[in-house]
Amino acid sequence: MAKEHSRRTRILLIILILLALLMLCGLLYVLRAVTQSPDRREVISEVPGVELEFQAYGGSWGATLERPVDVAYDGENRIYVTVPGASRIVYFDRNGKDGQIFVEDAYEPNHQRTDFDVLVPCGIDVADDGLIYVADTQKAAIVVFSPEGQKLREFDLMGAKHVEVQAGRVYALSDTGKLVVLDTEGNRLGEWGTEGRGPDQLKDPNGVAVDADGNIYISDMDNYRVISLDPELEVRWRYGSPSFTNEEHTARSLASPTGITIGQDGYIYLTDSLSSVVQVLDSAGKIVSAPLGQMGNADDQFYFPSSIECIDENLFVMADTYHDRIVGVRLTHQEVAEDTQASSAATAAP
Repeated sequence: MAKEHSRRTRILLIILILLALLMLCGLLYVLRAVTQSPDRREVISEVPGVELEFQAYGGSWGATLERPVDVAYDGENRIYVTVPGASRIVYFDRNGKDGQIFVEDAYEPNHQRTDFDVLVPCGIDVADDGLIYVADTQKAAIVVFSPEGQKLREFDLMGAKHVEVQAGRVYALSDTGKLVVLDTEGNRLGEWGTEGRGPDQLKDPNGVAVDADGNIYISDMDNYRVISLDPELEVRWRYGSPSFTNEEHTARSLASPTGITIGQDGYIYLTDSLSSVVQVLDSAGKIVSAPLGQMGNADDQFYFPSSIECIDENLFVMADTYHDRIVGVRLTHQEVAEDTQASSAATAAP
């Protein structure tokens, strides 16, 4: 009887050891997938106009990016990424390597929102002086950090969602349908828009960019359009329009415009998330390229990209949200179809 018991014990121990080894192998596999080791085999589908440069799924914090929302490049060697679901901002080098936590926080009851560095960081941009501006929706504020991650100041903005800093001005989008212009200390200089579907309204705006002349470009997501304003906040043009019928919805020019940036070539690059492509417009609101990219699971395909930032020449970094990664791609314009050219003109302001 004792021998039988001993034999069963040994068998049980062997089974437990095998299970532990299987679990260890599984953990190593997940860790390898998260860190994207250099010998990982890339799967390329050769999408026209899209050339993969790098991608990153995670970093030193030991988890995936978990639905990244916005990206910002500091002009030197850092790519910042907001991860609102984890109350975290991370950064990588310009090649998508060496992922590190920049700042993170966790909500605790009985604390004021000003006690936290970040809660739900959505938008991010880097000013010319290297300071990092973050639009935090739950804090209802724009928060300013040093490159070392120290919170320097914050100023209130209800529904703060996205932010762009240009020439000493802060351009912030609110989920209340407003573009608010401030100086870098938080003093309001002007605002434009209300929530709705009218010509001078915004519905869930998701990105803002400003060119060298001070012209402003807003991705008005739920109105399926881009709106351009001049430096005095007067409308220059609109590309796309709200849809009120099934026919209009099917025929809309933009499916779900989100992130927006100005390339070094002066063109406007826009992530059209629902279509998983990048649209390219000139400063007058005319389409200058066929859509770049396609939806899919290959490494040079996208799945609901929500933001885009120019790094250098034709190199862009994107938050490829539903792939839980950032991806660096070189974008090359493709020929525009004749029927698209005929219908791609923006509507000028009256």
